[in-house]
Amino acid sequence: MEFKRELDEREAALRPEKTVKDLVWTSEEDVVFGADGVARKKEKKVLLPENDPSIPPASRALAKTQRVVAERNAAVEAAVRSNIVSRLERLYNDAIRDDRIVEAECYRSEIKRLYPDWKKTEETK
Repeated sequence: MEFKRELDEREAALRPEKTVKDLVWTSEEDVVFGADGVARKKEKKVLLPENDPSIPPASRALAKTQRVVAERNAAVEAAVRSNIVSRLERLYNDAIRDDRIVEAECYRSEIKRLYPDWKKTEETK
């Protein structure tokens, strides 16, 4: 019994009284008081890898190149999407206007297949 009690005490000692969730709190550097006296959380600036002095210059150059390439790819992707959607929407609207329901449904389904988040834009006159 004494041995079991000692083991239970050791096991209880290994269990923390407070978890990390209990200990999380906002440090004073993260809080900014506004003119109205209300505490707000300060926005943290994102340190880009290309500006991080702790990594070697070659890695920073690579990180900058990868960021620039990703931005260009996103711009090209947006331009291609805009071009495709505008052309298919124009064909869709023309088919609706000419009462070609089957063709209009085909154009609409193709737009939805390519871009599931597509919403029909209002026609400007």
